[in-house]
Amino acid sequence: MSLSSVFVFILPFICEGLGALIQTTVGADVEFPLSEECRKGEGTLYQRLDDASTQLIASLNGSWKPERDYTDRVVVGRDSLILTNANFNDNGHYEFTCNRKHLEAYKLEVFVPSEVAVSEGGDAILPCRSVTAGQSVKSARWRRNGEVLLELNGRTGEITYGNDFNRSRVSIPFDWDRRADLSLTIKRAQQQDGGVYYCDIEKAEKHRSAVRLRVRKPPESSHWIWITIIITAAVTSVIVFTLKFFWGWREKTKDVEFPLAEECRKGEGTLYQRLDDASTQLIASLNGYWKPGRDYTDRVVVGRDSLILTNVNFNDNGHYEFTCNRKHLEAYKLEVFVPSEVAVSEGGDAILPCRSVTVGQSVKSARWRRNGEVLLELNGRTGEITYGNDWYRYHLTGTDGQTCPSP
Repeated sequence: MSLSSVFVFILPFICEGLGALIQTTVGADVEFPLSEECRKGEGTLYQRLDDASTQLIASLNGSWKPERDYTDRVVVGRDSLILTNANFNDNGHYEFTCNRKHLEAYKLEVFVPSEVAVSEGGDAILPCRSVTAGQSVKSARWRRNGEVLLELNGRTGEITYGNDFNRSRVSIPFDWDRRADLSLTIKRAQQQDGGVYYCDIEKAEKHRSAVRLRVRKPPESSHWIWITIIITAAVTSVIVFTLKFFWGWREKTKDVEFPLAEECRKGEGTLYQRLDDASTQLIASLNGYWKPGRDYTDRVVVGRDSLILTNVNFNDNGHYEFTCNRKHLEAYKLEVFVPSEVAVSEGGDAILPCRSVTVGQSVKSARWRRNGEVLLELNGRTGEITYGNDWYRYHLTGTDGQTCPSP
């Protein structure tokens, strides 16, 4: 069986406390199967929102009918109700009640998958990163079309593979816990490997993400085409090499600077990271002069006015606290991101994606920032939008005039 031997539209494949889990992508259709009990009589399909209220999706009174807000989105099939064009506000729990019986329940998770493109025959790396330091990782799974490709037992480190999958083609980093990196490598990618893959990490803070893999066909071979390819490749190689060189340089210089207060320049002191399990990690210590902690000898640089943590990764997320000469001083919260990529031609309009559930949640505010400067800020209560000092109002907007809210 290849990595894509089975095509499944959307499968509920995890039984959770509040129903089977369905994972899908923005714009896709979600199918809720109808049990025998829900094909006649009376019934409802509700979505339970985060504020504990409910949203009626469809009702049964002899036959199923979409509710007013869903007349253009719910299709009544022979054996199912189909919610079309899924969006982030569709995230949540769905429950059928038919003929006064509480029946099937589902948990729907909607994703905007990141994009990975690879030429056929090349190796594809599908990113999945999440904090592992201070959190007990129970398991991690990679799935496609409801089929498990690879599953990690976080307690034993044992890896199991899906039935009939070629284990020599799929892998995760051997030092995943140290690097906070459970990215999936697919070797020698083929056309049939394209599609959406889901990464699920079970730990204190559950992680869910999706990646769409696109496998490019090799060009047709002919004398003139190969001449074009060779010339193009020569130019592209220079560009790609240059980009990779600078990207590699940028990756290696993703450094975080912790300024040293006057109190922390002499005497005794420590810089600790507080982990999610309430334990602490010593980053550096001061005893006349600063020295990196044992696990940070190759990552902490002692500057004249600061301590510099180099080459940050997801396990560096968290709170950092200075204690110097028995005084609790500066504290910092560090957030590490892997940014999605958007490319646009000069003069074109760029749309930077940011989506989050807003139904059933009170959005206080939303901000877009760059280099520490606020570009745009939304007051979620009044709907008022303010702009950064150096940004023109017409230059920035959200989709359909809406900004991206963050609850």
